[in-house]
Amino acid sequence: MGNLSNAENTLLKIKEHIPFFAHLSDSEVLVITHNVQFKRYNKFEMIFEQDSKGNEAYIVLRGKVNISVGELQRVGLLERFTEFKTIVNLQPKAVFGEMSAITGEKRSARASAYAEDTMLLSFKIDDNISSENAKVFIKLYKKLIEILSDKLRKTNQTALNNNRS
Repeated sequence: MGNLSNAENTLLKIKEHIPFFAHLSDSEVLVITHNVQFKRYNKFEMIFEQDSKGNEAYIVLRGKVNISVGELQRVGLLERFTEFKTIVNLQPKAVFGEMSAITGEKRSARASAYAEDTMLLSFKIDDNISSENAKVFIKLYKKLIEILSDKLRKTNQTALNNNRS
């Protein structure tokens, strides 16, 4: 592992604390990620909008990130999301944006910085699966299914609790 960027080195240093990558070796993480960068946001600054295209996933390094979902409203010919409701406030080591980064689908929620000087590590997931890296992708996707299942379970529980109140 030759000349790594500061961002790549940071990713490898914290990967054991990130469920998304903890089960992968350093070389496996580098095989499936690229364009790893630090990104800094001020409080309330938008990271991405709901329904936008996205190919990056993020890890919160410092600060907080608010994930919220809005209701689609039509005003004449215009459509826009309004009345946003917070789904979760993410803390350091949380991964978000991974669904769009992997599927290429539009973002299902919006993300904004929820603390001053929020620092993120952004990365793209390589989508060129070959015979050389197929086993790494199998490991990644298996873990991703576990993570998304857990997120769905928590969302269902929150919805159930909200309906009771």
